[in-house]
Amino acid sequence: YLPEFQPRYAHPGGRPVTVRDIATHSAGFTRDMTGAKASGKFHSYTLDELLAWQRDTGMTVLPGLQYKYSNFGYGVLGAALERAAGGAYRTLLRHCVLEPLGLSATGFAELRSHPDLATGYHRKDDALTPGTDFVWDCGAQAPASELISTVEDMARFAHALLCEPPTPAIPDAVRTLLFTPHFSIGDGSAMGLGWHYQWGGGIPRWAHGGSVNDYRSLIAVRPDVGVGLALAANGEADLGKLELPLLRLLASEADGREQDAVVGDYEPANGGTKVMIRRNPDAVLTIEVRGAIRMVP
Repeated sequence: YLPEFQPRYAHPGGRPVTVRDIATHSAGFTRDMTGAKASGKFHSYTLDELLAWQRDTGMTVLPGLQYKYSNFGYGVLGAALERAAGGAYRTLLRHCVLEPLGLSATGFAELRSHPDLATGYHRKDDALTPGTDFVWDCGAQAPASELISTVEDMARFAHALLCEPPTPAIPDAVRTLLFTPHFSIGDGSAMGLGWHYQWGGGIPRWAHGGSVNDYRSLIAVRPDVGVGLALAANGEADLGKLELPLLRLLASEADGREQDAVVGDYEPANGGTKVMIRRNPDAVLTIEVRGAIRMVP
């Protein structure tokens, strides 16, 4: 789809980059372009600039070897999708995702003039200062940087993807592809397609967050207990610090009937090994075994 995409590999003999490499941030790209135009928050490049930069700069590692988060990669992925489907990325996303899921308050650079758009703030000289020099039209970097949304639409998106049963707009096969761990990134974490699977703090969850200009956002969902959260901020908030405490709070308030149905003590009729299943305040099931037990796959 992108024959002009010819990256210079970090080592000779590298295999071609795949779509799955890019979607799991394991393609070996840098995070962003660098240089004057790529300074910090702007992310506004043409496709020719993106591809020329990669040809000149090269890969950081060979594809498939290492997790390296890359906004640049998603710009390339968006361009490949355009070629494959024969339409503009923004049009494809609106037709294939936003409209079927009812995300009517989500869009692209055209929403920068919406009367309800929150002003972004950053800290300067120990005071909050409104941002004024943003580049809203992110060009070929739009797949990584340009969506404007509301916290309600973010929650609708997470609910549609991760709740049981999934919305009819998302086929089961697509959902399975998105939320299968495809690439391990260590510490019990892995990449699905675009989504991070994490088990930090003893809480399994699928999550993704990010920032652009002076705005922050985060979605985190615990499919094991059917709770999730969507957070948005118009300033330099560390939303990651809220993730685990809020997920624990939500889980403690969630309807735990499905989990409670398996809580109890189990032992065979003729005695022997006893198994005890408990549910802790974080809505995590624990198992304790007294005696010998044989585990089989």
